[in-house]
Amino acid sequence: ATITCSSGYTANGATQIITCQATATWSSVSCPAVDCMALVVANAVSVAPNTNYPGVGVVTCNPGYTANGASRNVSCLPSGKWETFTCSPVDCGRSLTVAQGT
Repeated sequence: ATITCSSGYTANGATQIITCQATATWSSVSCPAVDCMALVVANAVSVAPNTNYPGVGVVTCNPGYTANGASRNVSCLPSGKWETFTCSPVDCGRSLTVAQGT
């Protein structure tokens, strides 16, 4: 018989074959979760206690960088990659004009 793992487990649904043993039991098969590996985001501190699907990590942008101004949960996707997350430099907009200044 053929077993297909669910999305997010054993390389996105890789097929595994099980066979009927002489003992009238099926051979064992497992579908481990994919591993998104370390959560690394440039210009940020990230913590991911569980890197396996469907794990969640938290990203906090470093001072001077922003992602809508707060920490954010980032999910390990079935593809084995983390959700995209970026920390962009803070933008103060156009320079202010100061009277008698440059």
